Amino acid sequence: MLVGLIGTAGNGRVGMKDRERFLALYEEHGPQVRGFLLAATGCPHQADDLQQNVARVLLEKFADYDETRPFRCWALGIARLETLKWRQRLARRREVLSIEAIDLLQAACQDEADPFAERRERLPACVAALPEQSRRLLSLRYERGLAAKEIAGNVGRTAAAVDMALSRIRRLLRDCIDRKLNGGGP
Repeated sequence: MLVGLIGTAGNGRVGMKDRERFLALYEEHGPQVRGFLLAATGCPHQADDLQQNVARVLLEKFADYDETRPFRCWALGIARLETLKWRQRLARRREVLSIEAIDLLQAACQDEADPFAERRERLPACVAALPEQSRRLLSLRYERGLAAKEIAGNVGRTAAAVDMALSRIRRLLRDCIDRKLNGGGP
């Protein structure tokens, strides 16, 4: 998502060093922005669309970012504004959260540490411990974004077999991360 955005966005004020800094900060705090947007919209697709808008606005305004303030708070503030714009467009629908609820979500996201940070830190080591074939399936699914049917064509399996393999891999990763969190070995 950010690769295309970085190449085309901006008003000419964001230099390469600032873009690298932006990417580092956004990579660190993007999951909290995504969590806020998902909670605010209740829809993964809407959250994806809004997250793309938020990333675009953050990059465009990054030259104005005050680095003495936490990036997460700034990003969540932009996410809140984008959510309010989205809410205005959909105001007639019942499932849209109230402004008060959106404000409460933003406050909760700012105050709460990332509950998945420790799990994410341990994930690369667990992925590295997987067999090559399992890592390839993960790469096709999560890096290239292919559906099970498309992966099946690449690896010579049925879509059902790919789904089952991915399910088993995710379970292995979850178990590995849990062991590492509980002080166990690999």
